Amino acid sequence: YQLSPGKAMPIALFEKGTLIQDINETNNQIWVGTTKGAYCFDKWLKPAFGGYCFFEERSISRITCDREGTFWFASLDKGIFKVPNLETRLFPYQDEAITALAIKDATTLLAGTSSQRLLAFSAARGGFLPLYKDGANHEIIHILHEEALHTTLLCSDKITRLKQFGAPVVFPKAGKSLVSIAPNQYIMAFSNGIATLNLSPGKGMPSWTNALGFLDSLGDFRGRLVAYHPQLNMLLTATTKGLFYISPQGSGAIMQNSKPVYAACMVALNGYTYISTYQGEVFLLSPQRQLTSLYRPKQNQVITKLQVSNNTLWMLTDNGIVAYDTLSKKEQLYSIADGLPKAEYKDLILQNDALYVATSAGLVVFRQKLPSFNAVPPLMDIDN
Repeated sequence: YQLSPGKAMPIALFEKGTLIQDINETNNQIWVGTTKGAYCFDKWLKPAFGGYCFFEERSISRITCDREGTFWFASLDKGIFKVPNLETRLFPYQDEAITALAIKDATTLLAGTSSQRLLAFSAARGGFLPLYKDGANHEIIHILHEEALHTTLLCSDKITRLKQFGAPVVFPKAGKSLVSIAPNQYIMAFSNGIATLNLSPGKGMPSWTNALGFLDSLGDFRGRLVAYHPQLNMLLTATTKGLFYISPQGSGAIMQNSKPVYAACMVALNGYTYISTYQGEVFLLSPQRQLTSLYRPKQNQVITKLQVSNNTLWMLTDNGIVAYDTLSKKEQLYSIADGLPKAEYKDLILQNDALYVATSAGLVVFRQKLPSFNAVPPLMDIDN
């Protein structure tokens, strides 16, 4: 209600049935805590932040801001949430972990969950749209989407192909990673090795893929990742035995100082491959298959996911996200102090000027140019 002398004017801001639990003014804005999240308005009660609801699935009882600009949201069901930057948003989905990400189109992402569910996410819409749910509850660990073919492949305890029209098709392989080498023709890494997947009836796989047979000489091994360069017609396979290349010109191992390379993530870009290893080092593989070290951590850490934006390497680790400028050689760690949830980090993807992080607490969205330091001076009290 808006109160004036002699009357109280009701103001409709929320859907019927929403209970208002707190109203306060912070930073010249009006914050309202409800049983369905927190909302912010300007002094004329026009929605701020595009009408975004903070912690939509939580019962928010109090909102306040400290002198450094950090917001604190108290809830009746899940404790206190600390938000160092309101531009960093957390989008939970039914208490499920978001485990894999892929770009669908210019405005939409695909997200896989821990219970084998596929979701579409739009930053403009600010929420998820369920697309598919498997009967099993295995984690989706990789998504390959081909917008032109209206096809999505999911890797979990099996490989599932989804098309815009038609029923899902399931292949009984515990998939880890997939790449497309031609329409409806794929190479996959799975728990027992590397293999082809031909979904193009009446069309054989390219003859050079027969060279995959040379991997049999390695003995028992597990497939981890695959990457493909259409310009070079070269396939890279990361396995528990090391890193190998296969192309019409030949095949073999890629070594660093005569030692195997154990890749945790590979990004194929314009003929070059960015490779992160289980020791935390990042290499650049040239089209001539020469390795150059781009980044070496101060202490060993596994870089589980890697993305490249201009001159910046975005690296996902157990401690958060490391942004490394390959020109200035400066690095910045983004962690729970910058708004990332205290959770397990699963995947990382860049779209437009935003960074999306799949976590066990939900999907995190923040700007790539997040401030890297606190500009608020501390209060000093010299007593001796």
